[in-house]
Amino acid sequence: LALRRGIKQKVIKLSYDIDGSKMESSIKYHLRQENIIPVQLIKRQDLLKEAIHDAWKRLLRRRGTTRLWNEKCKEAEERACQVFEDNLRRALLAPPFYPPKPILSLDPGFKAGIKCAILNSNGAVIKLDTVKFLGRQRDESIKVLSLLL
Repeated sequence: LALRRGIKQKVIKLSYDIDGSKMESSIKYHLRQENIIPVQLIKRQDLLKEAIHDAWKRLLRRRGTTRLWNEKCKEAEERACQVFEDNLRRALLAPPFYPPKPILSLDPGFKAGIKCAILNSNGAVIKLDTVKFLGRQRDESIKVLSLLL
């Protein structure tokens, strides 16, 4: 999911390295198995090879990589939801702390920084702060975080 955000923001670029010659051979094999190749093209193997190559380069490669990307994104989203569900279930079913202790809650983020909240045993907010660990702000953020603890 982080890759997806990076690609949307044009920070990174993703591509799949698919062996074109293997794919073209596979296409030719499947066309023969299904008896889809017209009789005229069976006699003209050079024309058939050129047509398959053109179809792969212009149409099928992009469509296949888009479909693969969409499937992988869907799997990642489902896995992220499952992990969140498991973590939430564990947190909600955990026994309460005894004696009651304050809790440091962190919401990670790069652009806006990490939001930190100190909560009492009832969940009421004691203190809020935001820290950034990028660039020159790192040392100051470590001090702020240590003061919160």
